[in-house]
Amino acid sequence: MKLVMKIASRFACPLGTFPLATLAVFLTLFTPRSDLAASPNAYGQNKVSFSDVIVIGDSLSDTGRTFVALGSPAIPVFYHGRVSNGPLWIDYLAPQVSQTYNPLANFSWAGAHTGRLNAFGPLPGMLDELDELLSEKRLDSHALYVVFGGSNDFSRLLGVNAEEPMVVIPQVVNNLVSIVRQLRARGAKHIVVVNVPNIGLTPRARQGGQAIATQATLLSLVFNSLLDTALDAIDKKLIRVSAFNILSAISANPALFGFTNVTDMGLYAANADTYLFWDDLHPTTRAHQIIASVIYDAIESAGLLKENAHPAAK
Repeated sequence: MKLVMKIASRFACPLGTFPLATLAVFLTLFTPRSDLAASPNAYGQNKVSFSDVIVIGDSLSDTGRTFVALGSPAIPVFYHGRVSNGPLWIDYLAPQVSQTYNPLANFSWAGAHTGRLNAFGPLPGMLDELDELLSEKRLDSHALYVVFGGSNDFSRLLGVNAEEPMVVIPQVVNNLVSIVRQLRARGAKHIVVVNVPNIGLTPRARQGGQAIATQATLLSLVFNSLLDTALDAIDKKLIRVSAFNILSAISANPALFGFTNVTDMGLYAANADTYLFWDDLHPTTRAHQIIASVIYDAIESAGLLKENAHPAAK
């Protein structure tokens, strides 16, 4: 509850003004997993700081690789190679954990599926990103690793050419599990896994009609449930962050976070930063800032930060 109150105050909203439904989402969103909450530091008594922040992901994390590689105006890149109207979550998170953002440590490609497919054809998927990272002999055990992907795989689940969900979803989960297992095996100690957002809330899903949007939400829930179960079998010390709950919490009470529109694209709006979505799939920089804040709090709750790592968060 203390963490919920801290987040509420950060966004200038008294806890007592939360609608009950929104508060329930927040309790799920900001309460640490029970296995991590059992002790002040689930990894032991010695807190650590990070030597770097390394990312395996897609367009929600790509800060310019795709733009440089393709340079095509058809790619919806709007802010210094980012698919948004401003900095992404990694731009915000790096200084929070006392790091200067290092684009060379971000292996994300826009369009990346969790396997070796990419929406832009020949570009890498997330397993390819992992291969690039693992070309090093051994991973830096003092770095923070963030695995954030899965949304692009949903293109295979929705629409007229949709594939069988219970065939595709286990494949996608296995891809993410493989990434985490290989990171662990090569020496990564501190791993954050972010699940898929509520795809049904995106403008693209809404444009498909209520049935498509509802199906997308249900498939997001199924995917995240299977992912949680699979990750539990690896290591319960993995840090989990729910992008699904973040998006759902914002949509439930937009004003709390400073949003005026959570259903449409802000791409051509004069007040785009008050929109949740920048285009039909990707969030605005304000939403990315919230994602970074939640990731930071999850790391802090796991006891992985030195006392002086982020004084402003105290």
